[in-house]
Amino acid sequence: MRSYIPLLLGLFILFGAIVYITVQDATSERPEQTALMDYVWNRPSDEENSSSAANKLTLSRFSLAVDDTLTSDRILSYKGDRISELLRPTGERLWFAMHEQVPEAIIVANMKEPVRMGGKHRSLDLFNLYNKARATVETDEQIRYFEFEGQSILAACLPDREDVYLTASAAMLLELPANQKLSSEKVVQQMKQWIN
Repeated sequence: MRSYIPLLLGLFILFGAIVYITVQDATSERPEQTALMDYVWNRPSDEENSSSAANKLTLSRFSLAVDDTLTSDRILSYKGDRISELLRPTGERLWFAMHEQVPEAIIVANMKEPVRMGGKHRSLDLFNLYNKARATVETDEQIRYFEFEGQSILAACLPDREDVYLTASAAMLLELPANQKLSSEKVVQQMKQWIN
């Protein structure tokens, strides 16, 4: 019986450590929640930010993958017409900070920490584009968010085609129409032209 005591004591300590780690993990805030709370507390004071309005902000029920574009040299040498082949995953996700049904900001976070938040005007423009892109795909995972020269773009990536949606600022940069479905080929061509 005495030989089992150290074994039982070791198992008890191991079990306690596992329970402690699990509880700590479950109670820690997700990075996107932390970013939302940071946004709420740091909003400019000239905006409507009564405490009741701030408490009504929630994260969107969906998030979008955030990608980076390849280098300018690789974009210029690219021979295809699929925008997805010019993107690489960052491990970040984008949410909208919602006040009822209206987006108030963009929240970007990775698995460990908030990355950035804000952009009231950009969030309205981007949310409109999201709704248009979402109508053409089956899941949110088929929509990719990326920036070209700091301007927001969404790509709806399907196996047989890719549709691209430009915010007003991205459209101005690429000299293409804003807020409508564009072919991936046309956007890739304009990206190359802008780089040259």
